Amino acid sequence: MKEKRHYNRRWLLVASFALFAMFFGAGNLIFPTSLGKNMGDQVMQAFVAFFIPAVGLVLLGAIATIRAGGTIECIARHLGPVLSAAFGAIILICIGPGLAIPRTAATSHEMLSGAFFPQLSPWVTTVVFFAITLFFVIKPSRVVSGLGMVLTPALVTILVILIGKSILQPLGPLVPTGAVNVFSGSFLEGYQTMDALASMAFAIVIIKDFKRRGVKEPALIVRYTSLSSIFAALGLVAVYGGLMYIGATMSSLGVKELGRVDLLLFAVDGLLGTAGKVLIALGTFLACLTTSIGLTSTFSDFMERLTKGKVSAIVWSIACVVFSAIISVLGVDRIVAISAPILVAIYPIAMALIVLNLIQGPLDRRSIHIGAVLGASLPAVDFLIGLIIGTPILGGKNGMITGIWQNFYWIIPSIILAIVCYVVMPKERAGERTLAMQRQDIL
Repeated sequence: MKEKRHYNRRWLLVASFALFAMFFGAGNLIFPTSLGKNMGDQVMQAFVAFFIPAVGLVLLGAIATIRAGGTIECIARHLGPVLSAAFGAIILICIGPGLAIPRTAATSHEMLSGAFFPQLSPWVTTVVFFAITLFFVIKPSRVVSGLGMVLTPALVTILVILIGKSILQPLGPLVPTGAVNVFSGSFLEGYQTMDALASMAFAIVIIKDFKRRGVKEPALIVRYTSLSSIFAALGLVAVYGGLMYIGATMSSLGVKELGRVDLLLFAVDGLLGTAGKVLIALGTFLACLTTSIGLTSTFSDFMERLTKGKVSAIVWSIACVVFSAIISVLGVDRIVAISAPILVAIYPIAMALIVLNLIQGPLDRRSIHIGAVLGASLPAVDFLIGLIIGTPILGGKNGMITGIWQNFYWIIPSIILAIVCYVVMPKERAGERTLAMQRQDIL
């Protein structure tokens, strides 16, 4: 009995490290530091706002997905097979080859070239980066064990050294920066990590690893996966807080013009010197690589399910890394600029589905889910209108809605439409199968 408990605890720790590593990628290094610099002495308010989408929704998204059945398709199952598959595909493309995976490679290249090799071609970095990614993805047994046992401890060690030095010898005082709309801006910056979207997809990776390691009982798998998500979220809180504090200590140093990657290099050079640049270059490469591995594995697994096995996961993995390599040479800033309005459109839908799957009970009805998603789609509609006429009507810099309400104006329409659809549509339980049946299929 003792050996079994030890075995379970060991793999719970490995799974927690693996989830943390898959979540903690390119954006998790560069966005908190940049945000802290911009907010200065208002860094605590900024952290709270950033925490909600970047950590809180990560934890809730993972648990909601587990409760829904274990896969990203399950969380939108009440919308019907076509729309649930479409939702899953959109999310996986965003956190996969469309935005997140290319950004990991672009960040790795800019960090290496900025620290050591100014003339380094992005194609060289990209080829090496994605060759390693593909190697780990094609070896499924190494996806979790490799991340949890080797890469993540190295990354955590580097971050502990960096953050610890910043606490003992801060780069400068926290000063007012004149930042406005602190909560709203920081909340939107949390979108850029894309971790809440990834949490709905990563759950299946950990579930499958527990099954492969001999945990067969569905209830135990749900329990261990949920605990792994909690521990990973706690790790994110510590790292985000540390990196944001480092950024805030640079608010008095006149570094407003530095880009996100250059800002992080500046901080590391000030704290740890040349040795620090070596460490952060290695740390960034590991952080980006672990995320790329997790995302590529998840994307290929989803696409194999979506095509009912007609196209294998290996083929999808190859296609994913090739497409990601092409996009990654655009650079971090261009990828971030492209992703910002897309994430503003997608996140409300994801948040609505996460809440509904967490609560379930009386809300577990097709009509309620359809109405809530319709209301949450308002930012996406506004985004499409902006593409047509040149600027969004409701959101954006020149929109009718300003300040913090730009993040939440969809909530009231979502609630109203959920009630309307509940009244108008037939009073039937959402979905054709019970939650227990779905869990049996996945778990």
